[in-house]
Amino acid sequence: GNPAVANREQLQLLKLSVIGWNLWREDNPEIIPDFRGADLRGCMLTGANLRNAQLQNANLHAAGLMQADLRGADLTNANCSEADFIAANLTGAVTTGTNFHEADFTGARKDDGILSNNGSLPPG
Repeated sequence: GNPAVANREQLQLLKLSVIGWNLWREDNPEIIPDFRGADLRGCMLTGANLRNAQLQNANLHAAGLMQADLRGADLTNANCSEADFIAANLTGAVTTGTNFHEADFTGARKDDGILSNNGSLPPG
């Protein structure tokens, strides 16, 4: 298979139920979620455990990631335009080339600081 394609079973579980997804993650802590290139446009993922998730080239346009745990997630070249990161934790997340146009970072955290709400992450 194509190595740069999301894990379909994981994607279905996440889209079906964040609660079910978070329970699955608790039961499978060693599995790194693979959402590379996934289409998650407009998905409501409030409180989702996306820690260390592979989200390279994923489409998260207008996704709801309120209070999501994105610590250590790889968002390289992901489309996060107009996404809602209110109170999300992006500490240690990789954001090289990520599109955060008009994203909302109110109360979100990255590393040591609170993010600004201008759609751009501080460097680092």
